[in-house]
Amino acid sequence: SVAAPAPPAASPPPAQPPRRPSQKPVMPPTFCAVGFEAEVEELVQRMARTSGSQRAVQHIVRAVERVVLPVLPEASVVGFVNTDISCGMAFRVAVPEIDIVICASPLDIAGLTRDLRPPELRGAREVKDPSKLAKATLRMFADRLLAAGGFKFRRSAFRSDEPKVTLLAPPEAGGTFEATPVELSLNSATPGFDAALLAECGRLDPRARALALLVRRWAKDRGACHAARGHLPPYAWTLLAIYYLQVGAEEGPVLPPVSAFRASSALASRGAAAAGPGGA
Repeated sequence: SVAAPAPPAASPPPAQPPRRPSQKPVMPPTFCAVGFEAEVEELVQRMARTSGSQRAVQHIVRAVERVVLPVLPEASVVGFVNTDISCGMAFRVAVPEIDIVICASPLDIAGLTRDLRPPELRGAREVKDPSKLAKATLRMFADRLLAAGGFKFRRSAFRSDEPKVTLLAPPEAGGTFEATPVELSLNSATPGFDAALLAECGRLDPRARALALLVRRWAKDRGACHAARGHLPPYAWTLLAIYYLQVGAEEGPVLPPVSAFRASSALASRGAAAAGPGGA
C-alpha cells in the first residue's frame, strides 16, 4: 500500500508589528533659573493663565453659543481656565484645562419643544426624571457641536455626579493652531467653585495659589487626576492643597477656614442655583 502524503506544515502566523505606547511621554521641564526655589518660581510663572488662554476660551464660548442659543435662547455659556493651556501637555485630552458650562434653568430645559428634544424623549408628554432630561439635553448639544460646530468627540462621563462630555474644539474655534480639549457640561457647579477658590487663594496669599497649581500639575503629569479611572479630580487636589495650608504648614495656618473666604457666600449661592437638573 502507498502511504498517504503528510499534510503540509502550518504556515507561521504573520509577524505582529511592535506595540507602541499610545500616551505621550512626560518630559521633565527645563529651566533657565538655577536653584530649587528659583526653578519653582519659573514653573509657576509658566503655568500662569495668559491672555492667549483667555482669548481661546472666549472663542470657544462663542462657538458653543452659536449652537446652543438658537435651540435654547434663555441659556448662557460660561468658560473657565485656570492655567496656560499650552503648559503641561501630558494627559491634556484626558484632563482638559478648559471647562465650558451651559447654564439653563430646569424650567427652560423642560420647556424645549418636542421636536428639539433628544430622540429618546420626544414621545414622552412629561419627563419625570429631571436628571435624565439634563443628560439627554447635554448629549443633544454635544451631537450638534459635532455636526455643525466642527468639534470632535473624545469621551463622555454620564454616570458621574456632574455629567460631562470631552470634546476637541477645532483650531478655528479656539483661535489656536491645534485642536483644544474642553469639557462640556450642563449646570455644573464645580468649575465655578474651582476658579473662585483659586482666585481667593491668590488674594489671600499668592503662595497658596502657586502651591495648588503645582499640586494639580504634579497630579496631571503622573496621570493621577483622571476621574474616569477613579482618581481624584483636579478640584479635589486643590482642596487637599488648601487643607494642608490650613492645618499642615509648619509656620502655622497660611489660609483661614473656607467659611472665612470672601468668595464663600458667592460659592454657596451659586451652588444652590446649580442644584437643579445636571447641577451639583
